[in-house]
This record gives sequence, C-alpha cells and structure tokens, in this order.
Amino acid sequence: MEDELSYKQINISGINVTFAPYGTILSVIDEIFKNDDGKFIIGYANAHTIVSSDKDKSFNNALNVCSLILADGIGIHYASKIVAPDIKIGNIFRNATDFNYEILKYADQNKKKVYLFGSTDDSLSKLVKLLSVSYPHIEIVGTCDGYVRSDDPSIIDKINSVNADILLIGMGPPKQEIWLGKNVAKLHVPVIIMVGAFFDFVSGEKNRAPEVFRSLGLEWFYRLIQEPRRLWKRYIIGIPHFIFIVLKQKFSK
Repeated sequence: MEDELSYKQINISGINVTFAPYGTILSVIDEIFKNDDGKFIIGYANAHTIVSSDKDKSFNNALNVCSLILADGIGIHYASKIVAPDIKIGNIFRNATDFNYEILKYADQNKKKVYLFGSTDDSLSKLVKLLSVSYPHIEIVGTCDGYVRSDDPSIIDKINSVNADILLIGMGPPKQEIWLGKNVAKLHVPVIIMVGAFFDFVSGEKNRAPEVFRSLGLEWFYRLIQEPRRLWKRYIIGIPHFIFIVLKQKFSK
C-alpha cells in the first residue's frame, strides 16, 4: 500500500532524492498555499538526471534550487536499494508522469491558476483544449513555448503578470533546471514543478507507454523504441554510466 511508505530521502551521487506517497507531497503543497509560505519547487531525479549531473556541474548546481527532488522511475528505485539498503522505501517505484497527473487533479479540485511553459505552441494549444475538458476547474492563465530565448526577460514578466498559483515547466532536463536556476529569484509563483515531456504526453504529441510497460518499470524502453535517434545515447550509453555511478558510490563507502 502506498500509504505505508513514509517520507524518505536518500543521497544518490550527491543528489538528495525524496521517496514519498503522492498524498504526502500534495499535503505539503496544500500547506504552502494555506500559509502563503514562500516558494516550493519540485524537480525529479531519474537515471538520466544522475548521469547528467555527474557530467555537468552547472546542472548539478541548478538542482539545488529545488525544495524537493522526487524519485522518478525504476532505475532510481533500485539504485536507492543498492546505496542505502537499510532505508526502507517500500516496493512501489515512483513515476514523474503519474505524479504530474496528480498535480493536475489537485489544481482542478482547488481551482488553481496554472501557467504552462515548455514544448511547442501546437502542443500547448492541444494541451489547453484537453485540460479544459478533463480538468474544467483549472484556470490556464498563460502559456509560453519552450523554444524562446532562455535569456529573454519578458518571459519572467509574462509569468509574474498573471498571478499564477502553479508554474509547470516542460522543457526537458537539463534545460528546464538550468533556466529555473538562473531565474527562480525573479519568479513570483508559489509552486513550481519541472515536468519534462509531460505536456507532449497529455496533448498526444508523444505516446506514453502502455500500462504493461509501466507496471514492469519499462517505460524507458518504450520511449527508446518510439524515439531511437533522439534517445539512444540516453539509454544505451546512459544506463551503463548510471550503474557505474551507483556501484562506485556503493563500494567507495
């Protein structure tokens, strides 16, 4: 049962990864809104995050802006058991896409204002239409495609001008993390979440893995089949690199 899993943090290659039930994180977000308690930023860590962080210190530093870095995927699940076998995290591995859907449900139930930053204009247009049907109580207060100049100050002005409650950034790692690291102090949004390719999954621009792949922890394999040219390095080279990083941490203690 998911509610049997308590809030845990495990350091994997210098990144403090959080393992917790979705409900626990949503409760924290709810308290942020109720108490008007500063800024709460959620990032995700998967095998690709760990490898990218190991190779690029600017990416590693950008992750420091996150209030929480949530576990994402089967690789992080098994890595945690290797580097911290004494910490019980349960047998349910966490998935960023699933949690992002929970965020949409939360925003709908609580009538939150949401800004969408990332993907393409076409994908965003489809996404807004779909959200208006599936989550009719969410107010989409603005969108911006993820291919604008990252140093354009007008992006910050547009986001701040609409008083969004939640900013979803879907430019993919490490671009989204590095952009946020440079601009977080200027943003006036209580909850900011980096969602990777989530916009494209919801809009239908990209196919999410069928349930059988997800239940087996093979969503990464399905994505590789769908986009081999773009993703082959991430998985064919990245997975062995990730295993090396984890084993190095394990046996360097």
